[in-house]
Amino acid sequence: MSKKNTPKAIIDARTKINKIDVGILDLLKKRIRLAQEIGQHKNAHGLDVNDVSRERELLRMLIEANGGDIPDEKLLEIWGKIIELSKTVQDQKH
Repeated sequence: MSKKNTPKAIIDARTKINKIDVGILDLLKKRIRLAQEIGQHKNAHGLDVNDVSRERELLRMLIEANGGDIPDEKLLEIWGKIIELSKTVQDQKH
């Protein structure tokens, strides 16, 4: 379907999605900066990057906040990648 044949409602919704996506990216970048900061503190105090209890706590909180709007398995998949990235940046020596 070419853009000129795309209904206005779809174009408008996609424009809103694009704005939301940029907002999500901005929040992810902020989250990663905080993860880097945490990594520096962990490194300075000889702490391990992996914190399984924190991950469980976070995932449990997200599932509760979700309220079933997004299938739990997909939510866990998305946040699994975010956690993986956060641990990667925490593990980098600064």
